[in-house]
Amino acid sequence: MISTLAQLHSIDPDSIGLQGFGKKTGFYTRHCNTFSRIEQQQSKIKDKDTGKELGRAHERFDEIVDFVRKNVPSDRAAIVHGDFKFDNVVCFFFFVILMTKRWKEGFRVADERLANRSYILLSPA
Repeated sequence: MISTLAQLHSIDPDSIGLQGFGKKTGFYTRHCNTFSRIEQQQSKIKDKDTGKELGRAHERFDEIVDFVRKNVPSDRAAIVHGDFKFDNVVCFFFFVILMTKRWKEGFRVADERLANRSYILLSPA
């Protein structure tokens, strides 16, 4: 499974006619923006029993996001699946991966290869 992911990431999107497809830069910055917006919105949700706001996700959330913003990896474009995990692959004999399934958005061109790999490592078997 990891070999298949590595092969997928090694394909140059432009070399196979995917110029201009997807966002090739700013993946981590966009995710920091998204997570910050979601965290802010969720902090205002009220507990149904007490009526009190749930509050921040983590007391140092802003510090964590700032660290990520200041230390983002350089942009690298690759073809990624975005939801590449054990229950989204079809295996055949000795776990040779034939194809991935549930490509909701089809191939995507993005700079999220590190996120792809991290997700696999964190996914329960």
